[in-house]
Amino acid sequence: YNIKELVGISGLELEYEETLHGTRAIYQVGEDNTTTLIQDEIPGQDLTLSIDLSIQEKLESIIKSNLEKSKAMANTKYFNSSYALISDPKTFQILALSGKKILDNNEFQDITLDIFNNGFTVGSVVKGASHTVGYINNAISIGKKINDACVKLYNVPEKCSFKRLGYIDDISALKMSSNYYQFITAIKVANQEYHANMHLEVTKETFDKYREIFKSYGLGSTTYIDFPQEFTGIEGETIAPDLYLNLAIGQYDTYSLLGLLSYINTIANNGTRKSLSLTLKENKVVDTIPLEEKNMSRIKEGFYQVTTKGTARGYINPKYMPAGKTGTAQNRGHDHSAFMGFAPMNDPRIAVAVYVENGGFGNVYGVPIGALIMEQYLNGKLSE
Repeated sequence: YNIKELVGISGLELEYEETLHGTRAIYQVGEDNTTTLIQDEIPGQDLTLSIDLSIQEKLESIIKSNLEKSKAMANTKYFNSSYALISDPKTFQILALSGKKILDNNEFQDITLDIFNNGFTVGSVVKGASHTVGYINNAISIGKKINDACVKLYNVPEKCSFKRLGYIDDISALKMSSNYYQFITAIKVANQEYHANMHLEVTKETFDKYREIFKSYGLGSTTYIDFPQEFTGIEGETIAPDLYLNLAIGQYDTYSLLGLLSYINTIANNGTRKSLSLTLKENKVVDTIPLEEKNMSRIKEGFYQVTTKGTARGYINPKYMPAGKTGTAQNRGHDHSAFMGFAPMNDPRIAVAVYVENGGFGNVYGVPIGALIMEQYLNGKLSE
């Protein structure tokens, strides 16, 4: 490069610098100052983003409108930030993504880069991945019902679902977001049987049974996105039985929102994970979830029941065949709201991931944004 050369130094311009820049022509200067062409110049190539400008603008409008309406409600002193991402679950190309923070003067600050740079506690949205761990380790029996209750480990307070859910199987455990079901599954994954006040023995290898599958989905690992900076989250270092159970319900490690998008895309794509991208390119397969088709179908059916009969019911018209999962993350004394989903269930055209900081339960703040995005996309209003 010449000293005054324009060079991409950040973001996509850095990622694709060699593609965009091209190569200068080379000339030989003779003794009489004549020049002879030695090598032709090669123009830089064009780069087309997968971001759809119309969808991007409407997404930002939806986030701002939701922040304004929600901020006007009671008990929203700490509520201030929302993120949303939209992708094509067949190609894993990102169609739009945005993060907005509402300030005290009701102005908006753009915090979209947090999607690339920050990790989040995401709560129960991970339960599809947790089910995967259970199926693979023969800790879940398809269709077998158990009575939702509380788990009491030695020297650890009781750990329960948000309410008693009655008899549940693997599908209804997702539908109603049972913590108890995940706790019992995690204990079986650790090759132990639950009894009250038990000493649950766990090691790093026990934790890794969950983390390795989560990473296969993109949770806690790179999404291979074509962007030069990507924070993948933080793994908790303490090995303890209560934290192991917390891991299974998304309340221990942190993950990026790109990872969350990769995860829901992978479920929509029947367990085949591709690299995420911000450009129109053919994304490569980077992982395959080692799960039988019948078990992946159970997870997708559970997610369908979440949106039609479970914790996210009533927000999106069932005619769109939506599937998704809510999550509530407790962090630093506040509840954070998460939702991810795709539609239609059997032939997905859209996948979304939504995260609302300090916004209460997942079905209060996260779901309305995700549901509106999916409905407007599927009926063509987002791209008008």
